[in-house]
Amino acid sequence: MSNQDINVTVGSTNIQVIVKDDQAINITFPGASSGQVLLTDLIEGVSPVETPNGSLKVFTLPYAHSYISGRLKVYRSREKLIPGVDFTETSPTTFTLADAQDAPAADEPITLDYIKQ
Repeated sequence: MSNQDINVTVGSTNIQVIVKDDQAINITFPGASSGQVLLTDLIEGVSPVETPNGSLKVFTLPYAHSYISGRLKVYRSREKLIPGVDFTETSPTTFTLADAQDAPAADEPITLDYIKQ
């Protein structure tokens, strides 16, 4: 199959793929809302305002940013933390490490990926 055998159409809430035999495959995102995410809204690999020191468990996004709920990824020493298990989204600008997590030491970097509001 070559690239000319596939036609892809992307809508705001669906994707339609038509293969050579004219059979359509539709993928719909029922919870999707129309809108755009700009590349400048995708923030990756930044550190929170606070520096880990062995006692802090609440951290703030840098640059006075706020994130879209559910779109925050937190990494501790390059290991991805699980939302709702390892951390909670406390507000649109902060997150809190869960009670089961020890406060990160100064040599345990916290990095963030998120979509800003």
